[in-house]
Amino acid sequence: MVNIDDWLNDRITERKSYVVASVGSSGTFEEPQQFVGEALAIKVAALAEGFSEKELLEACDGDVSEFVMIRLNRFMHHNWRGALSR
Repeated sequence: MVNIDDWLNDRITERKSYVVASVGSSGTFEEPQQFVGEALAIKVAALAEGFSEKELLEACDGDVSEFVMIRLNRFMHHNWRGALSR
C-alpha cells in the first residue's frame, strides 16, 4: 500500500484542475475555506482507499483544507516560475 504522503501528493496533483478558488491580491490562494470542497473530496477518497481519518489529519497537520491550499500555492508558483524561465 502507498503511504499517505505519496497518496496525498498524487491526489492533489490529479485534482488541481478541479479547483475553483480565487487567487488573492498577493497572487496566492489566501483562504483555506475556499478549499473545503476539495478537502472533503480528498477525505472521501482517502477513506475509500483504506486510510483512516486520523492518518489523513496527521499527514495534513490537522487541517486538510489548509494543506490543500498550501500545496496548490506551491504548485502554482513552481509552474509560474518554470514558465518564466522558458
